Amino acid sequence: VLHRRIPGARGQTYHHHPHQISSQCVDPPGVMLLTFDINVKIWKSAGMIPVLRFQNIPARHAISTRQGGVSPKPFDSLNLSYTAGDSSLCVRRNRRRLSRSLNIDESDLFIARQVHGASVLHLAAHRPWEVSRIPCDALISTTSGQVVGVLVADCLPVLIAERGGRAVAAVHAGRKGIAAGILRNTVSFLTHHLAISPQDLFAGVGPGISRDHYAVDPLTATGFLNAVDPDGISRNASPVQVLLDLRATVHALLIRSGIPPEHIEHMRQCTRSNPDLLFSFREAGGVTGRFAALIQAK
Repeated sequence: VLHRRIPGARGQTYHHHPHQISSQCVDPPGVMLLTFDINVKIWKSAGMIPVLRFQNIPARHAISTRQGGVSPKPFDSLNLSYTAGDSSLCVRRNRRRLSRSLNIDESDLFIARQVHGASVLHLAAHRPWEVSRIPCDALISTTSGQVVGVLVADCLPVLIAERGGRAVAAVHAGRKGIAAGILRNTVSFLTHHLAISPQDLFAGVGPGISRDHYAVDPLTATGFLNAVDPDGISRNASPVQVLLDLRATVHALLIRSGIPPEHIEHMRQCTRSNPDLLFSFREAGGVTGRFAALIQAK
């Protein structure tokens, strides 16, 4: 196996007219390049799909990268989203490849239908075929073997597990969802509806866009500031831009919800700064794939 650091410099930005996007799947090369970070391990599974894993989350989980799939540019290559503009055939093949690589039965895999909101869906309250039709930005499972997941490309994926791994959650934490209360609602469901002490919860915050690369206009920042703790905001020198620190905000909100700070773990790779490893909506100009954060109930 070849182990080599992938350069962190920005990659090429693709601007495609819809008819220029290829629908032909591309088989991956036989040798994968793996990036290693001092704080994050990237594991290479037998199925040639590299995934990221936290050190202390007490449940089986994985965060995919953009490597190891069959999608053509600009979705190259492990795009897992059916709504990004990629070929459905490629997405199906990518999901199948990842499931087999992780030894997951595809029938046990549930991906949230994300809408940048604050709704939480508990799988036990719904039939399997209903899940993909219900808009939500967090999925919770208490059924052994079920895998819940979210798709991201700058927003932060948050995985939560109780101490025994019998209750797990996958959360899509973007600016709008954070402001709407998606983290508060998810932890509240776990602690109030499932009677789990927040002291028994562990959270992992995956890769996402960093503060230095997430500038918004003052009006947008003000709306966010009114909804969350202002510690998540850092003002730029420019009077027309504000830099939002989504990661700091998520960290503060998880602590405020009762999760001990020592139970919160981060993967600090910036999606926009690592285009060879991760999808970034902003870096790609809005046309790109999505990577997944998955967690399985014991």
